[in-house]
Amino acid sequence: MARSKSQRRRILLDEFQYRLLAFNLLYFFILLLVMAAFLFVPLMIKLDNSALPLADRQEVASLILSLHATLWPVIGIVFVLLAIHSVVVSHRIAGALYRFRAVFQSLALGNFTVRATLRKRDYLVKEAAELNAMIEAVGGRLTGSARHRALLRERLQALNASLQRGEAEACRRRLAEADEALERLGAALNQFTLTDRLSRGGAANGSAPSAASVTGADEAKE
Repeated sequence: MARSKSQRRRILLDEFQYRLLAFNLLYFFILLLVMAAFLFVPLMIKLDNSALPLADRQEVASLILSLHATLWPVIGIVFVLLAIHSVVVSHRIAGALYRFRAVFQSLALGNFTVRATLRKRDYLVKEAAELNAMIEAVGGRLTGSARHRALLRERLQALNASLQRGEAEACRRRLAEADEALERLGAALNQFTLTDRLSRGGAANGSAPSAASVTGADEAKE
C-alpha cells in the first residue's frame, strides 16, 4: 500500500483535496468581499460627498490609501497561510482515504490479511479501527466456514469410501456425520446476509441441503 514516488511528489493527491481547497478559497474571498465592503464603502461614500470639507475629504483619501498599502499585503499573507493549512489538513484526511481504498481493493480480491495502517498524524483513526475490526470479524467467519467445508469434504469422502466397500452400517454412520458437518457449515454461512432473494430462498432459511444430495453432486462432478 506504499504510494508511488509520483504520488508523493504531488501536493494534492485526491479529488477531495481539490474540493476542500476550492471551498476554503471561496469562503475566504466571500469574507474578504464583506470586510472590504464594510471598510471601503463608507469611506468611498464620504469621499464622494461634495458637501464634505476639502480637508476632511483629503483625510478620507489618505486613510483609503493607507488601508490599501497595509491591508492587502496582510490579507495576501493570511491567504497563503490558510491555503497551506488547508492542504496540510486535507493531506491527513486524504492519506487515510487513500489507505482505505487500498484496503478495499485487497478485500475485493479476497485478501483478508490486510489492515488499515495510518500515519501518526492522520485523521480518521477511529474509522480505521472500525474497518480493521470489521476485517477481523469477517475474516474469522470465513476461516470458520472454510474449516467446516474441509470437515464436510472429509466426511463425504469417507462416506463415498464406505459406499464403495458396501458397508451399510458404516454408511449410515458416515451419513450422520456428514449431515452434522453440513449443518455446521450452513450455520456458519447463515451468519452472512447477502440479498433479499437469498434470504427468502431455501438455501438461507435456516435449513441446509441433505448430505445425500451433496454426495450425489460431488460424485457427478467427479
